[in-house]
Amino acid sequence: MQAHGRNPGTGAPRPDQSHFVLVLHGTFTLTLNGAASELTAGQSIAFRGTDSYSWANPSPDTPCEVLWVLSPPEI
Repeated sequence: MQAHGRNPGTGAPRPDQSHFVLVLHGTFTLTLNGAASELTAGQSIAFRGTDSYSWANPSPDTPCEVLWVLSPPEI
């Protein structure tokens, strides 16, 4: 994602879904249920589809690359 890229919120909760996020490059801020966690390359986090979340790339000039897996997949 671009520097300063962000998603301010999510859609409807998905109780049947799980999320896994692995940071490949840069810094990634994930806010889960109001608590922010800053992750760097090599760090990961998993959470339920019922958790409220938002994300951001806090860097003003460095892109961030993440691998985001949904299970089961959303098609």
